[in-house]
Amino acid sequence: MKEHMVIKGIGCINALGATQEEIWTSLDSDEKEYEHMKAYPFETYLKGSEKRRTTRQADMTLYVCEKAKEQYLATGKELNASRTGTVFSSDCGPLNQSLAFARQVEGHEPALCSPSLFTNTVANALLSNTCIRNGYTAASTMLLESNALSYSIDLLEEGKADNIFCGYIEEYCPQLFESLNGLYKGKYDFAESATAFLVGKEDGGPSLCKILSLEEANIGSDPWNVENNSDEIKEIVKDCIEASIKESGVKSPDAVILTEEGTEVFKISKELIKNYNHIEGLKVKLGETGGANFFDGLATASLIIRKGRIPKSLTHKNEKAETILVTGISRIGNYYAAVIQKS
Repeated sequence: MKEHMVIKGIGCINALGATQEEIWTSLDSDEKEYEHMKAYPFETYLKGSEKRRTTRQADMTLYVCEKAKEQYLATGKELNASRTGTVFSSDCGPLNQSLAFARQVEGHEPALCSPSLFTNTVANALLSNTCIRNGYTAASTMLLESNALSYSIDLLEEGKADNIFCGYIEEYCPQLFESLNGLYKGKYDFAESATAFLVGKEDGGPSLCKILSLEEANIGSDPWNVENNSDEIKEIVKDCIEASIKESGVKSPDAVILTEEGTEVFKISKELIKNYNHIEGLKVKLGETGGANFFDGLATASLIIRKGRIPKSLTHKNEKAETILVTGISRIGNYYAAVIQKS
């Protein structure tokens, strides 16, 4: 990173809730059981025909972006739509729409299939409502299993936008989740998640936290099954974590959130940070959200920094946490490590 970026707003939908207040209340409670393997409720911003034409995944994207925008606008600042972009990622994109279209193709002549359904099989369609509704015309794209945050930072440093809504959208798909459960023999509790950050350069206004560093690497293996080359992966993960801490300029982060918790990679990273204040238990609550887990962790870390303490339901050594290291991994083995700090 050439310069530090800040997170100005956050929107989330996950097992803990669909607002930051709901999520914090869940994190700060003693509730032990959370439902996964389902579609989580949220209040749509769409009405009438607009809602009927919009896929649930695109609606999720709009919702989390609007929540992040509202948080920023509440500070008294304004967004220049022509200088605001959208960059999101997903493990599987609009899979529910792709499967629905495939069923239409199988059952009808291709010429009789729904053109609107076909349009919604394109990944970029997830951003259409968000961009058109708000007039965002700066750099925008939809990625698959790539780091939307690092790409957004590159675009901001290049001057392609002043602010970017970036995040990860993973919608519940019964066929996919059941297939993954079968593949991994029920070992992982897969769940949906949607997170949006409004990220930009410091503009003189208040922000939620500062991004001090962001490093990434690919472990070259399935993160849920790495026994065959764990020594090589240990070096990759170690280098990534150490590089992120070094780049941050912080001697030692106050706390660490490993969102790969539960995967085989977690056994490696946990050993590497054993001397740090490790915040544990988030994955049990959120479920396995795939590539979205890194954004889940960053959103949680930002909440902790704002609240000034670690919620009581998460295991930790001490409550101080103004600087937090967050790590995560995607289904294709992209490993991320970022350090964020109180602004």
